[in-house]
Amino acid sequence: MGGPHACRGARSGHWADAMAGARAGAAAAGVGRWRAGGEDRRRPGPRLTGSSFRLSIGHVRDTIRLLRRHGIQPTPQRIAIAACVLRARTHPSAEEVWAQVRRRCPTVSRATVYNTLNRFVEKGLLRTQVLKEGTVVFDPHVAAHHHFIDEDTGRIYDVPWDALRVSGEKALRGFEVREVQVILRGRRRRK
Repeated sequence: MGGPHACRGARSGHWADAMAGARAGAAAAGVGRWRAGGEDRRRPGPRLTGSSFRLSIGHVRDTIRLLRRHGIQPTPQRIAIAACVLRARTHPSAEEVWAQVRRRCPTVSRATVYNTLNRFVEKGLLRTQVLKEGTVVFDPHVAAHHHFIDEDTGRIYDVPWDALRVSGEKALRGFEVREVQVILRGRRRRK
């Protein structure tokens, strides 16, 4: 499971040191960047997604508060996992999160990542989605929204709820609709 000193920089219980690991994990995950045509562009992403994110000590403190507010004891491993997914602009699988976190916390186990992600879902910090064929991905955007999947790249974009009009669910007699979500598939237009 890793223990309290599993992440590089987590020695002596200093959160700032531990968060160097989370910061590196976020950088490795490409948080705050998007790729188009193989190049990094240091600007906000496509219109379908939110603003970029840069992990700082302030974000670390916010992450710790957020975890505590949701009844989750912050550990260096949980903070590093949170840094990868809670403000991510992607929809990573658990395996992708594990690979990213291991770059900075090499002793973090697959079980720790899976258990932490499931705890985040249970506490309402993430949602699970089956948007990729046979793969569960984790969505940090828990408010109602839709998705667009680029068939060329496999990239998943968040589509604002108000961008599409959905109707007809009330006409489904005998069914109680719990959730409505549109998944669009196609190709992103090249400029």
